[in-house]
Amino acid sequence: MKCLCSWNSRQACATYFDVLYGYVGTEDCTLDPLIRPGAFVQIDPHQNKVTKGVWPSEYDRPVYFVELRDNRYACSWCDYEGNRLLVVPSPKSPVAIRSFRYPQDAEIVGRVTGFAMLIAELRTDASATPSQP
Repeated sequence: MKCLCSWNSRQACATYFDVLYGYVGTEDCTLDPLIRPGAFVQIDPHQNKVTKGVWPSEYDRPVYFVELRDNRYACSWCDYEGNRLLVVPSPKSPVAIRSFRYPQDAEIVGRVTGFAMLIAELRTDASATPSQP
């Protein structure tokens, strides 16, 4: 996971564009299949507090981009448990819930408001043809 605006330029980036962009690492399956590894995400830095509630579906639950203190990022649902921030994966993901001291070890960069991702593999062989039914 990577934030495309560095820590030093994040404020200027957020002020100028009023939006940030991030990249979900190709090995990060936290919200797969909702947000797949390799996706680009759009982040609203003004929505940086976890919203509690009951959501009608997983598509309605807010997704957050979280900066971890070891120069990594997480893109996931979030919740609080005391002074801990829980990074919550999709139920279909093999990733476990992760817990961080908040705000010492994790900071919510903002809410993910959009994303772009591949939904099929790119073919590198131009001569490949689709299988016939």
